[in-house]
Amino acid sequence: MIKNIPFLAFFFIASVTSFSQDSVRYRIIFIGDAGEINPKQQTIIPDAAKHIIAGKTTVMYLGDNVYPHGMGLPGSVEEETTKKILQSQFVPMRSKGAPVYFIPGNHDWDRMGKQGLSKIKEQWNYLNAQKDSLLQLVPANGCPGPVEINVSDSLTIIAFDSEWWLFPYSKENADADCDCNTEKEVLDKMEALLYKNRYKVILLASHHPFQSQGVHGGHYSLKEHVFPMTAKNKNLFIPLPVIGSLYPLLRSTVFSSPEDLKHPLYRNMVKQIDHVVEGFPNVIHVGGHEHGLQFIKDNQVQIVSGAGAKQTFARKGKHSLFADATQGFVTVDLLAGNDTRITFYTYHGKEPTHAFTYTQPYKDIQFLMDSIKAPAINTDSILVQASARYANAGKLHRKIFGENYRSEWSAKTYVPVIRISEIKGGLTPLERGGGMQSISLRLADTTGKEWVIRSVNKNPDPLLPEELRQTFARDFLDDAISAQHPYSALIVPPIAEAVRVPHSNPVIGVIAADTALGIYNRLFANTLCLLEEREPLGASDNSFKMIKSLDKDNENSFKSKEFLRARMLDMLLGDWDRHPDQWRWKSDADEKERVYIAVPRDRDQVLHVTQGLLPGMASRPWILPTLQNFDGKISDVRYSLIKSNFLNARPESQFSYEQWMKIADEFVKEVTDEVLEAGLQRLPVAAYNLRHDELLEKLKQRRNNIPAAMDGYYRFINRIVDIHTSDKNELVEINDAPGNALAVTIRRINKEGVVKDKLMDKTYDPALTKEIRIYIGDGKDSVIVNNRNSSIRLRIIGGDGEKAYHIEKAKKKIKLYDKDSSAAYSGDTKMLRKHLSNDSAHTAFVPVNLYNITMPLITGGFNLDDGLMLGGGFKHVQQRGFRKKPYANTQQLLASFAFATGAFKIKYRADWLHVFGKTDFMIGAKAQAPDNTQNFFGIGNATTFNKTGNYKKYYRTRFSLYDVEPALRWRSGKTTTLTIGPTLQ
Repeated sequence: MIKNIPFLAFFFIASVTSFSQDSVRYRIIFIGDAGEINPKQQTIIPDAAKHIIAGKTTVMYLGDNVYPHGMGLPGSVEEETTKKILQSQFVPMRSKGAPVYFIPGNHDWDRMGKQGLSKIKEQWNYLNAQKDSLLQLVPANGCPGPVEINVSDSLTIIAFDSEWWLFPYSKENADADCDCNTEKEVLDKMEALLYKNRYKVILLASHHPFQSQGVHGGHYSLKEHVFPMTAKNKNLFIPLPVIGSLYPLLRSTVFSSPEDLKHPLYRNMVKQIDHVVEGFPNVIHVGGHEHGLQFIKDNQVQIVSGAGAKQTFARKGKHSLFADATQGFVTVDLLAGNDTRITFYTYHGKEPTHAFTYTQPYKDIQFLMDSIKAPAINTDSILVQASARYANAGKLHRKIFGENYRSEWSAKTYVPVIRISEIKGGLTPLERGGGMQSISLRLADTTGKEWVIRSVNKNPDPLLPEELRQTFARDFLDDAISAQHPYSALIVPPIAEAVRVPHSNPVIGVIAADTALGIYNRLFANTLCLLEEREPLGASDNSFKMIKSLDKDNENSFKSKEFLRARMLDMLLGDWDRHPDQWRWKSDADEKERVYIAVPRDRDQVLHVTQGLLPGMASRPWILPTLQNFDGKISDVRYSLIKSNFLNARPESQFSYEQWMKIADEFVKEVTDEVLEAGLQRLPVAAYNLRHDELLEKLKQRRNNIPAAMDGYYRFINRIVDIHTSDKNELVEINDAPGNALAVTIRRINKEGVVKDKLMDKTYDPALTKEIRIYIGDGKDSVIVNNRNSSIRLRIIGGDGEKAYHIEKAKKKIKLYDKDSSAAYSGDTKMLRKHLSNDSAHTAFVPVNLYNITMPLITGGFNLDDGLMLGGGFKHVQQRGFRKKPYANTQQLLASFAFATGAFKIKYRADWLHVFGKTDFMIGAKAQAPDNTQNFFGIGNATTFNKTGNYKKYYRTRFSLYDVEPALRWRSGKTTTLTIGPTLQ
């Protein structure tokens, strides 16, 4: 019997373990700060893998996945080492089938360094390259999140990048297609995800904890007080008692870091997210950052699991139920009844052991926010004012800020009542959204088709820093909203239909309080909103995905004539804010060959006016030229279409002048007077009666002015031409054409190397075009040049993949930019001026900036010597250089005249960027003549001052002075420059 005791004990333990695991509905393993391969990390991760329950476990790493400065960039010394660090974490878990998610931490962001965003994107690239859908960095590609991970029907992880909030350098990430790009958007989406999952257990995961009794929370061990140098180097045990205590004090006050809870940025993040989370009782915060394990429970639950590879101080303070500054990890188990069991494992010997367990009960509540508090509307229409506040402006105010559409905003207007639960069988809220000023809500009908409601009234606060939101600046921006017509989106469908441009069918009405709205009743009930289809033609891509598709394969394309018509419609309507996010792209083919059609959306700026003294000044070309006035005259077509020029470089957009003008003429014929009238008749009666005649006349004039405007725009965009091909194989042929023109033909090359379809064929007239820049991208491309006569300059920019350049003949040197790798050159290669570099930026597509700026300058002053001085001049900024930012060159001339003496001053200053490699050239000149006045007090302190006669407080001289200062300048970073040059006087 005694012999069987070990067997019985083993059977009992195995049975208990099996029963325990069977009671677990789902398990999450949280490990933080595991980005250093060391003996303890190599023990903890395999042991944590033993706790994986097949089919019921997800593993999440809570940031600082790669020490000390994040992922090695391509070509760096640390690139391979950092890949192995990530592998050490995900390979053991994926080998057991568990999904693995990584959240970014501050060390992953280059330890808050300047390359932070690049390193986060590289970490995402590496994990993404594993082609494993169950291995991800969340949020993806440097985006802030939040990201919803539904691990079971009752348990959801909402992950966000907390370091994104605290990062001190630029986070601009235009190529990442992030759902959220501002803190407000993050908060709005987080609120939407919390509400969507409100009846589940929600684990809100980030790198930074919201509560901590560790070092980042402002608590320090005796070691930090006695040996403060160990904060910089763990081996610097130099005793500095008393003096050492200054370190914790100063770190918490004067030298507070954004990585510490007491820093204003950190506190602000916690405050804003806590406000969103408030009212959701089944949320558990999970973070790392602190190199230890903590469990804190007061009005919220906080798990800290940052002990994957390192350890620092942690104490058991107020509300702490557990704290241990040793390596370890945490499991969170979803149990029956949606209770959650939180278990901490610590490393105190050869392997981690169970240290603490807490079961968090699930709170089964009925959300008060689901109830309707707004009064019911029992009619099908209702009399409203869009906004009465704009009508209160006085005569002077209207003179300065414009009359605008104040009458339309304040007019009492009948609009329909919109009942969400009755439209299309009932709409279900999906996700809150909104731009910088409006709030919106995405909904789905019973077929899955998506709709959107968007507030007609705008909120100017997101456009302002928080400290200006209670000042006159807010009132100014709020009043500027009166320049937008509240109902103008309604006029679009008949006109768009006539010119064959896809469109939604908006309805503007008051949203009735509705149980289907749930929490969103408080935002939308009894408010004036626009309701329309989100994707009128069905499922579609955004501009970012569409452009990626064009880059990926030259079999993908877009209907360029239709897009051009859509842009002319924008110009006709004065809808100037047509940036890439204002377009959807519907594909009418399968995955192998996509042909996209542009679908405009968000018609907030239709009929936008710019009236009044200040808005008129603000719309000058050197300030805000896109802020154009809706009038019969098209003010400046260059800026009317600037926001939608993001496809100008594509082969499909390379129209001949004849094709271009034919499309414009057809557009004008299709927009008849009857079509314009049909659009205006969709306005509410009050708005129609207020301004019908004026709007109709302006629309007619704008329509008639379109051909001349399109002629001018064609000439403008063809002065320097970008052509951007795909990353697949292409043949580019550049040949002479009659009249010293240059013909560019691009054909597709298939996998077998056979030349196939023609992608573009256009002849460029030297009277219009001075330079062509061809970006051939990645792939196996061939370029053939046979240009004997044309004076048009050529730049060819290559990329990854095999390239073949053959120069049969070239009248001018061809500038070639490519990788220093597998390019082949043949023919008259002496006509190539090669610029070779393996830097990815060297061959990246950088569109030309054609928008030179010339601004007037005014100067004035007064002094006793010269009397009144007045003058003026100009500053010209040349933008059209090749990859010269922020400009190619500047020229500034300023002249002033002194009325008392008749003297004048002329100042000239100019600089040219990258004239000699990366070296800039500058020159300054100054002339002060005649009778230039200068005062001095004598030579030396012992000089006797003769006070006889008509003396002043100083000696006065009059002479002419001429200075010339040429110089060379080198830039190092954003703030450091070195300038060397003589002064000639």
